[in-house]
Amino acid sequence: MKSLRGFGVTAIYIGVTIGATLWGSNFSDYMLLEDLGLDASAAGVALQKVSLGERFLLNMSALLTLGGLGGFLLALFLERKARNQS
Repeated sequence: MKSLRGFGVTAIYIGVTIGATLWGSNFSDYMLLEDLGLDASAAGVALQKVSLGERFLLNMSALLTLGGLGGFLLALFLERKARNQS
């Protein structure tokens, strides 16, 4: 049970870290272009589009976070059930 809980916490951490890193990277790039007044340029428009790689990372981030949360909750439920049976 503890390994499932550890997996859940680790998966949540990795998923949130990937999502925050991806968001922070794109946000800072866009803010730099906006500060320079280039947000309507071709580079600004390109940054507003989500590439295939970014979509893959966002999906992996969401799956890891939700899967980790599910694993963590399942571990807590199984531990509580085992504690009540003994």
